[in-house]
Amino acid sequence: MLTFLLALVVVVPQNIFSCGPFFEFATFSFDPHPDYPIKDYVASKLGVVKPTYYRLFLVAAYRNLSGHPFTPKETASIDRLLTDEAQYADQYGLYGMADNSNQPTPPPPPSKVWVEERSKAMGEQLPADANVEPNKPFGDYQTFLNCNDDAFRTAVQTLHDRQQKWGANSADVKAWVAGQDAVFANCSGKVFNQPPAVATNNALLKQDRDYQIASALFYSGNPDQLVQAQQRFDAIGQDKTSPWRQWGLYLGARSLIRAATLKGTEQQRYDQKLMSDAEQKLKAILADKSLASVHPATSKMLGFVEARVNANAYTRELAQRLSNGTSTDLTQDFIDYRYMMDFGSGDATNDVRKDDLTDWIRTFQAGDKEKDHAIAKWKETRSMPWLVAAITSVGANDAATKDLLTAAEKVDAHDPRLLTVLYQRIVLLRAMKNDKDARTLIDANLAYLGKDAPISSRNLFWGNRMAMATSYDDFLQFAPREDAEGHHTQANIKQGTQAPPNTPNDVYFDTDSASVLNRAVPLTLLDSATTKSQLTKPLQAQVAQATWVRALVLDDSKIANSLAAQVKQNTPVLATYADEYAKDTTDEQRHHTMLWAVLHNPGMRPYLVPNMQRDAEVDKIDNYRDNWWCEDVGVKSTTTNWKDVTGDNPEAPAKPPAAPIAAFLNTGEQKQAATEWDTLSKLNAAPSYLGREVLTWAKTTPDDPRIPEALHLVVRATRYGCGDDKNSSYSKQAFQLLHSKYPKSEWTKKTPYSY
Repeated sequence: MLTFLLALVVVVPQNIFSCGPFFEFATFSFDPHPDYPIKDYVASKLGVVKPTYYRLFLVAAYRNLSGHPFTPKETASIDRLLTDEAQYADQYGLYGMADNSNQPTPPPPPSKVWVEERSKAMGEQLPADANVEPNKPFGDYQTFLNCNDDAFRTAVQTLHDRQQKWGANSADVKAWVAGQDAVFANCSGKVFNQPPAVATNNALLKQDRDYQIASALFYSGNPDQLVQAQQRFDAIGQDKTSPWRQWGLYLGARSLIRAATLKGTEQQRYDQKLMSDAEQKLKAILADKSLASVHPATSKMLGFVEARVNANAYTRELAQRLSNGTSTDLTQDFIDYRYMMDFGSGDATNDVRKDDLTDWIRTFQAGDKEKDHAIAKWKETRSMPWLVAAITSVGANDAATKDLLTAAEKVDAHDPRLLTVLYQRIVLLRAMKNDKDARTLIDANLAYLGKDAPISSRNLFWGNRMAMATSYDDFLQFAPREDAEGHHTQANIKQGTQAPPNTPNDVYFDTDSASVLNRAVPLTLLDSATTKSQLTKPLQAQVAQATWVRALVLDDSKIANSLAAQVKQNTPVLATYADEYAKDTTDEQRHHTMLWAVLHNPGMRPYLVPNMQRDAEVDKIDNYRDNWWCEDVGVKSTTTNWKDVTGDNPEAPAKPPAAPIAAFLNTGEQKQAATEWDTLSKLNAAPSYLGREVLTWAKTTPDDPRIPEALHLVVRATRYGCGDDKNSSYSKQAFQLLHSKYPKSEWTKKTPYSY
């Protein structure tokens, strides 16, 4: 029978969530973990293994690289643990909130079930002062799990058993429930609550009450009372007639462990004597065959103790079991090993390197800082894990690089365990300025990578291949990236709906491909991309809209008009502006229509945005200021306001990074792109650009009926758009001109302030 007591005493802060807002975005390649479903990774489909992976995933990689894959039973046993580990990384700041939309509705918490069942038995609701909150306050703004789910499950099970024995509404049952209420009052209570004594001839109730008193002492959180709990549990363990005998000695040891932990200080995390006493008690239980039913729990608890009293030896023991597949409880060994790697094991080099798994993980994560050791281990063992570690850590000029590449050439590129070796070959060839061979190597494996590689890995290959493009079409083939996180399409996300089964993931431009298109490709080629078969229809539409806005701003009426039909089809709210622009007969008229269109549509910007597009529709204000463009004009397109961010960060670059080079373009195309970018880069942030141009428009054609609304919209843009050192001045001028020149206009009334 499971106990009333908690699993381990770990004092941690409660889950803390920031206040948001939270935005959806695509993930092209995970850094802390492999792709979902994690079970594919465990079952040898490793993809490109990264040193940034959490250590549990590196344990799985090592096993597979070593030629000791997990059995289907082992894979199933650790799938939930590793999936939870990945979702934890996604949920806490790395990749937005994890998508749990397909998870079944969880059952009610056991504590709630207990309250319902005890209320039925008592014929009344639980008293307000009988708290069943499982967590106990600890320090400032912290709690720890004091009463775990098994405690409440066992209480419900025991209640039902006692009702069968004594009668559902008997006095003895009510007395038992009153005692259990007192036990659970200690889960979160600061004042100790002891179950009352019972005057009864019911021997089982007396034995239950002894157990309840010991449990209450355990939950007290007081080290002295925990020692009393240990004494009471030991007595229960010696009572051969007690239904709790099997658990008595085990729980006595648990009481000592908790007391030892709670007595810990910053200098010494636990009381050594109490922990040592607990260790001896646990070993004695394991030696007692009559207590076999509690041996599994005892073994786990002994691991908890060994992790503290003999950390390095226990780490080596865990590593050996995990490496050779001799774990009797694989999930628990994974959990314990993670704890030892993160908190328990010493970092002394000699200790770390006494087992191959721990040595490999620490070396692999250290990268080039430990490349000499990685190379030495590879030369010593010629093993696959160390080939991966060594080839990942070296650079183009390292002496061992040639030998590593030679060894890597012999590796089966289509072995799902060994894709890391193929990828690192490409990285090294590119570092050695050998794009020709690197490109040939990817092209020789395109079919395999496109079909069988995990999405994160495929995107890494595609990014390298795009950087080595030999033509514009070649570039466009590898510019799009699939969302590795497996989101619904962005339309489903915005609508809050589920995508149909087997819906392909959306594809987007990543920052590298968007940067080339924005800064290194001229208008004429951007125009042609809107119909290129290498791009999906949604990407064609994005290119069409961005190129149309760019053509408007650059006063290229030919390209603007050529794209009008496609823009109207893709974005009907822009149809009126496209039609009006086509009717204009002079450059001045076209320029005014362009300003009119941009002022009304905050989603218009003359560049492509990588990843998902902004949430608001093109003609709607985004409440988080993701409107129009900032002073960088898309250079830092993953940041809403580049100037503000760099201004707050003294380590940020003082100027935008250099434009990417599109080597696949001819000299004329490169020069044209540079000229166009030079013009765009001088626009200023959209509110300033619009303010300056509208003020000029109002000066040259003051009777244009659109002017009052245009001035109003300039002020609005200043409020909701990116800031720079000029927009406040333009906002003030627009405000003053509107109120002085057009005092009776409805737009004047709608503009009470400037910003």
